[in-house]
Amino acid sequence: MDSDDARLLGMALFFGCVGLGIILFSLHEMRELARLSDHGITTTGTVISKRTEPRGPAGTRTVVKVGFTASDGTRHVVDDEHGDHPVGARIAVVYDPDDPDRARPHDTSSGGRWRFGVVFGVLFLIFTEGMALVIFREGRRAEPAGSR
Repeated sequence: MDSDDARLLGMALFFGCVGLGIILFSLHEMRELARLSDHGITTTGTVISKRTEPRGPAGTRTVVKVGFTASDGTRHVVDDEHGDHPVGARIAVVYDPDDPDRARPHDTSSGGRWRFGVVFGVLFLIFTEGMALVIFREGRRAEPAGSR
């Protein structure tokens, strides 16, 4: 295997790890959403602030802060990175009764977002590891018979 093939193989393996990371992160988020949906308490929160922040070369993202009161009377704040609600808007929030800081805006579409992440990660992983396999096989074919 020459150095160009080794470099391509290394890149394919790196991007394969990225794909695996996307899958694991998405599965974690799906599990967290399912746990909150099954065992969480839903309440109404109020948007207390809204800001736009840079998001690298992809542009910007809007982060909305939502304040809510847990059943024990304590106040908490949760970020909504996918909503675009105006300040003062009232939105549903679901939180863990044992740890109200573990809360999320109750958005029924976020499960689909994380399922897409798993599918994208799997396709990304298959593609990059398929490339690695082709590079590896081509490199082995190019080696002289006596060098193996």
